[in-house]
Amino acid sequence: MPWVIFYLIRRQKAVVRENSGIFSIFCYMWVIPFVLLAFMSFFRRVGLHWSLAFCPFFFVCCIALFPADFVRLIRYSAVFSIVLVIFAGSAPFFARRAGQWCVPEKYSKLAMFVKPEIFCDIIRRNSAGRVLASDGYTEACVLGYHCKHYIALFASPSRSGRQDDIITDYRELDGRNFLIFSFDPDIIKKVGPYFETARQTIANQDGVTFYLVFGDRFIYSRYRSEHLSKILRAFYDIPPFLPIKGGYFYEKYFPETISSRKGRFNISAVSF
Repeated sequence: MPWVIFYLIRRQKAVVRENSGIFSIFCYMWVIPFVLLAFMSFFRRVGLHWSLAFCPFFFVCCIALFPADFVRLIRYSAVFSIVLVIFAGSAPFFARRAGQWCVPEKYSKLAMFVKPEIFCDIIRRNSAGRVLASDGYTEACVLGYHCKHYIALFASPSRSGRQDDIITDYRELDGRNFLIFSFDPDIIKKVGPYFETARQTIANQDGVTFYLVFGDRFIYSRYRSEHLSKILRAFYDIPPFLPIKGGYFYEKYFPETISSRKGRFNISAVSF
């Protein structure tokens, strides 16, 4: 892609003159979305996967814009891709030796991807009778996969991982004991208030460091009023003028906001 952009800049007048109609489609389908995403990146984090939806238009238009040079551009892209594949494939090899030079905090997070058995062994030994949870979306997904056990997302204000709002019902976990995994050394300050008692331990093994919070007797009412209410306002504040037939987050945690007469949600009616 970089050399295609270079080619366009170098021969922009000829390309526009010879392919004006096609070039217009090219702009609409690829350039404009990418420019908008680039502009948006100044105000919020934009994932690289957002741009993938527009890449097919980019390559289709390349064939139409410069068919004679397209094969050569493909060769350049193939070489570039091979280099990336080699680099990505060798990452686990270097990661297993990264503890010698990597910052300990960074190494622990890296090790979660290449040596997940370290984390899973410790979690299994301490998880008897406890609900497994994490304050990080990535940690919950990666360890949930490798440990073969679902890990809930607990006290996370991030927009990522809100699928857990559908999966986990914290009403049913009232009074339960939790085991919460985190890389944050101050995690107990964040999650401790939601339990009657909580204690934090540090786990060290093979250069990997992480933290476990043993929370006893989960206080759902406090979690609802202090955390879930923030999630409601941040991600589920549906404008009152929009018609809504249902909403899992409201129905589970804030049913009083549902108007039986109008079939709408009124967030101002929430009582915390």
